[in-house]
Amino acid sequence: MKIAVVWMWSGIKNAGAAVANVFVRLVSVLHTALAAIATFFREITLRDVWNGFVAFLHTLVVDGPKKIWAWMCKFEEVMVRAFRALWGCTGEIIYILLRLIVEVFIYVPKKVAVILWSFCLSIGKGFEEALIWINPKRC
Repeated sequence: MKIAVVWMWSGIKNAGAAVANVFVRLVSVLHTALAAIATFFREITLRDVWNGFVAFLHTLVVDGPKKIWAWMCKFEEVMVRAFRALWGCTGEIIYILLRLIVEVFIYVPKKVAVILWSFCLSIGKGFEEALIWINPKRC
């Protein structure tokens, strides 16, 4: 139970830090823009405002999701540790069996998606060939 609670707490902490960082960057951009306007762009240029906006977008689009994704990637490790702590070696075997069941249920839809995608590509190539047959100079 402790392993799962520690994992959840680290996720909540990372998500909170990511959201707080986004708000800090947003306030920073607004402050830079207002300071530039207040000084009539003497000390702070539009380039500084743009750099602040880019830093805000980078935090919003890259850093936040990266922290959340890193936390989500630890789920499997946490599950293995929790099963091992609860049931020892039997817990690891149970985890492996559950993982195999999940993989079997995921395998079939993945292959169906590959087949449908190949089918759509084939139809697209056939349509392209028909257009070339109608107008050979199309290439």
